[in-house]
Amino acid sequence: MWYGAHVSIAGGIDQGIRRGEDLGCTAIQTFGGSPRTINFTPIAPTVVAHYQQLKTKSRIKVHILHGVYLINLASEKAEYLQACVANLICYQKLAYDLGALGTVFHVGSHKGLGFEAVADQVGAALTQVIKASPPDVDLILENTAGQNGAIGAAYSELASLRDRVERQGAAGHRLAIGLDTQHAFGAGYDLRKMAEVERLVNDIDQTWGLEALKVIHVNDSQVGCGTKKDRHANLGQGEIGLASLGQTINHPKLQSKPLILEVPGDDHSGPRREDVANLKQLLSNKDENME
Repeated sequence: MWYGAHVSIAGGIDQGIRRGEDLGCTAIQTFGGSPRTINFTPIAPTVVAHYQQLKTKSRIKVHILHGVYLINLASEKAEYLQACVANLICYQKLAYDLGALGTVFHVGSHKGLGFEAVADQVGAALTQVIKASPPDVDLILENTAGQNGAIGAAYSELASLRDRVERQGAAGHRLAIGLDTQHAFGAGYDLRKMAEVERLVNDIDQTWGLEALKVIHVNDSQVGCGTKKDRHANLGQGEIGLASLGQTINHPKLQSKPLILEVPGDDHSGPRREDVANLKQLLSNKDENME
């Protein structure tokens, strides 16, 4: 089973492997550069080579890039939109060089205009990214809580974008999806109830097929179900709770998916070794969680 955390790449992307090892990870997620700018800075080939050397010797075999939060493919500003497209293309090329699964990212916000008003533009932008990206890396659309017009609170919205990509002549199978447990909870899936976990799984299966689900972000929630807010909490310290998170990630149709923590830790510095240990324990207790 592949499990781990989002880790810092301060000092170089190769340092992500070291930090993941220190936390006890078998999978990691990182940014591909500074998350504070939409402009991508290429990574030196020597750093990529060192990364590959470290990864070969490491127990970490799964790496997923996370797109910067500044991306908004629904932006009304044409120049900014193209900067977002260019950033994603650079990320996909980096993912290919690293042997990563791909890039998971938030599509963006319609800012009150409504999904249908921006869907064609977003579909066209995704098409641009796919056509300019290397093969064998997934462009992974993450579900959202729906805050401030964020696209993707419903998997049907993300599926509609895939359909638009296919109509524009790009390979829709190059798109994939991610599941964030806190975002799903914020969007209205009450994961404390097994029937709601089943509803979530069925929604993913019916709109995408479960083979399209490439990563699960395992996060507790600081806020209540259906609040449409994106507020992560450490496992067992939020509204979802350990048992409910356990029954979600151990659902028979979700097993084998890479699991990544995006929790605040002690002082918002990110996941700690004990958080990764808690995640591993949830996997070990799968029979109890499914009772």
